[in-house]
Amino acid sequence: MDRSACRSGAQAGSGRGFPEAPRGHREPPTDFHARFALGLRLPGVHWDSEGWLATTDSWAYVRDGAVHQWGPRDLFTELERACRWWRESGSPELYDFGLTVTAGGQTAWLGTPGSGRSWDL
Repeated sequence: MDRSACRSGAQAGSGRGFPEAPRGHREPPTDFHARFALGLRLPGVHWDSEGWLATTDSWAYVRDGAVHQWGPRDLFTELERACRWWRESGSPELYDFGLTVTAGGQTAWLGTPGSGRSWDL
C-alpha cells in the first residue's frame, strides 16, 4: 500500500504546500487509510477526486497547483495539518484505530483507548 498520499509538496507560486498524491497531482488524498484517519481530524469536510473540499459553509478547490477557497474555514490549511499529523503518527492504517461505544457516546481512538489520541463522534 502506498503511504505517500499525504506527502507534502510545494505549491507553485505561493510557498504553501499541498498533500501530494503518488502520481504528483495535488489533490486530496486517495489512500483509503489516509482518508479514514483524515476524516476523524476533519469533521464535516467532504472531498472528491476532482479537487473539491467542502463543508456546509466553506469550500476549497485545488487545480494545477493553485488553491481557491471561500468561507470561514481554511480547509486547505486544515487538510495540510491533518496530513502532517497522519504522517507524523506513522501513517496509521484503518486497523490501527478502535471505537468505544458507551451510553454517553462514541469515541474513536488511535492505538489504545485513553491514549490521548481520540475523537468524539
